[in-house]
Amino acid sequence: MEKRTVTILCSGFGLGLYIPGLLAARRREEKNIPTCVEVKENRRNFIILSGHWLYIMEEYRTRTAPGTLNAEILYVGCDLPPS
Repeated sequence: MEKRTVTILCSGFGLGLYIPGLLAARRREEKNIPTCVEVKENRRNFIILSGHWLYIMEEYRTRTAPGTLNAEILYVGCDLPPS
């Protein structure tokens, strides 16, 4: 079975979501799950740490991968974010 790389998308507004994204990547790599904390071509599996990525993900899906993306939002705070 082919191992698929999970791409983790973080916010560029500060380290509050970037560091948890790196930690999430490290945990997956410890379990031998290929992970990347940036956007690269032809990706289908994502973990999103900021709602600001939702529009970009929708555009990406529309242009390159209609109906084939797997994306999960990882909530870091104690309540839902405004985005």
